[in-house]
Amino acid sequence: RTKSVTAAEMVALAAWRVTGLGDRVGAIVYNDQQTQVLRPRNSKQQVMRILKAVVDMNLAMHQNRSTDAVPNQFDAALQALQAEVRHDALICLIGDGSGVSNRSVEAVTRLNAHNDILMALIYDPMEATLPNAGVLAMKSGHQRVSFDSTDRRLRSAYSDDFKQRLAALKQLSLRHEIPLLQINTIDPVAEQVRSALGHQRATRRR
Repeated sequence: RTKSVTAAEMVALAAWRVTGLGDRVGAIVYNDQQTQVLRPRNSKQQVMRILKAVVDMNLAMHQNRSTDAVPNQFDAALQALQAEVRHDALICLIGDGSGVSNRSVEAVTRLNAHNDILMALIYDPMEATLPNAGVLAMKSGHQRVSFDSTDRRLRSAYSDDFKQRLAALKQLSLRHEIPLLQINTIDPVAEQVRSALGHQRATRRR
């Protein structure tokens, strides 16, 4: 699956679980160009609204590939979250770790002071290890680039970028005791969540 589809499955699992427990669920959904706020409600219709927002954001992202991304969208989403959430909430941050800045860390720290936070890192295994597949082409917005994936230095730098992103999230997780679930795009999402949460509980007991 793509990361966006895997993230959507994670959102669905979380939203249905929350409403199944009788609690309200809301969401702040964003892509490279826009942010949408859905204030908490307790209903099946609310879950469907959230999932529709996720689908619409994904479609808009693919349709607007020629449009340059707005910078700091993750920070903007966290700012919107701080305006909506005061205390005693369970906050699930679901994404691929892109866009995390010093401002993001500060915002998460403030939110974590009065709420419970869970982070889910959605990643494609190819991000960790670039395949040796000859000349490849990528496109982002108006930019298009070709590169030789047989270049060892390039593959090493590519792998280092993912390692640094993961290390930053792990550091944030350890510093504030925030569970970090690593969800890949290959294995069934529900099974990964159950396994990761079970590992978190076992670690805390130890």
